[in-house]
Amino acid sequence: MLFIIFIISASNLKINGTDDAEVNFGDTLIIEVNLDKEEAKLKIYYDANQNKILDNSDFLIYRGKIIDGSWKDKDEEVNGYYMAVDPEGSTIFPPGRYICVVDDGNPTEAKILFKNFTSDYGVHGKIYGVPNVENILVRAYPENLNEGEKPFYFSTFTDGEGNYTIFIPESLAMRNYFADAMDIFCRNPEYMALMNTETLYVDGMEEHDINFIHAEFHVSGKLKDQNDSTLNCDSNFVFIYQLILPDTLLGGVCYATDSYELPLKESSSLSGFSVNGEFPSLYPQYMEPVKKDSFLITGVQDDIDTFNITIYEGNTFIEGHVNKDHEPADEIEILCEDNFREYGYAKTGTYSDGHYKLLVYSANILYKVAPRVPEGCSSEPEYRVVPPSVSDVDFEINCSGVEENLIKRLPQTQITKIIKKKEFNHHEDIEIFSIDGKYLGNGKDIKKLSPGIYYIKINNKEMIKVILVE
Repeated sequence: MLFIIFIISASNLKINGTDDAEVNFGDTLIIEVNLDKEEAKLKIYYDANQNKILDNSDFLIYRGKIIDGSWKDKDEEVNGYYMAVDPEGSTIFPPGRYICVVDDGNPTEAKILFKNFTSDYGVHGKIYGVPNVENILVRAYPENLNEGEKPFYFSTFTDGEGNYTIFIPESLAMRNYFADAMDIFCRNPEYMALMNTETLYVDGMEEHDINFIHAEFHVSGKLKDQNDSTLNCDSNFVFIYQLILPDTLLGGVCYATDSYELPLKESSSLSGFSVNGEFPSLYPQYMEPVKKDSFLITGVQDDIDTFNITIYEGNTFIEGHVNKDHEPADEIEILCEDNFREYGYAKTGTYSDGHYKLLVYSANILYKVAPRVPEGCSSEPEYRVVPPSVSDVDFEINCSGVEENLIKRLPQTQITKIIKKKEFNHHEDIEIFSIDGKYLGNGKDIKKLSPGIYYIKINNKEMIKVILVE
């Protein structure tokens, strides 16, 4: 793991202490920048020609905001200096070179190379059915999650011939995976991909080709707020959609600003339509909308059917405190949804003193609020159902005896060893992995880990599952 902290000069963006970072899979990302304003736009571009220069050939892959003094800002103060630490940031993007831009009126940029890893396990194949086969995103993700696993995937972009190779760590092989493709840069807007058509049991390098099909008509709509006003965005908005046909799951991606238009395949009874966008990152003051589903499309109506998407602006707060073992809990994620699944979802995180402020829409409804509890811990209460504009929605997280709880949850045949941190502290000949296969470091990093379940590999031998205790 990388936990390097550098003081940076004014208006200069640095990632892991440099403006030209190289990051291994599983490394922690540290973003630092001095800001002239409290809020700044954050954009990340895929450097398509890998030349370290932001030009017209590059693709915008992420857009969002950073806020000085927010719960993600390490010093939590509005002081012109922003630093965020993301332990899983290097596992999100496909391998390749990217350019990160922070713009508070005085844009600054940094380059980052996400380095690939190799394995004897994975999925490879080729894309067929579209005119432009290069830079198609291909993902591999498990059919089912094991107990305690968070959702995860591995991804890559296709080359100029439409070929792709995705590596999967040995610790996460020997299970079923789906592999699908998305044209996230919208270079083939009239096509959509077949998704989840078959599972692949990964016990080596599995071959899997992916076909796109030509669309037969479109669905379109606008992004609106609760007052029926059309919202606009200064950069392209990403829509990801899936369609359930009688025998097939189709999906695709389209970019839009204040409206969208998605290609569909005609069906006499098409249901399960859902459209998801980057609502939280682009519109942090709005709630994430409920997925649109169960639309019935019975035929072509002037080649276009219209479905608008409404997102609700937060105008009040639900507030509270979270303690962990009777001490203020820092950076615990707080999740919220309305009971009627009509107005959407919201989330935030706790500050170092344990308090949080959750922005919600002030409808005459109840919200279900819950903390995301660390593995092996418990929360009292598990969740609370409250109206908007309340300020005492508190939670107590209990992690004492976490190793005993973890032991009880594991079948005895899976427990290889219970170890204490000091047994392997500073041992560089061990490798440590999370239960979803992410590389966490070697023995020097073990003291930074929380008690829980991990995989370790000693002297590059067989991977074993352990329970780490203090």
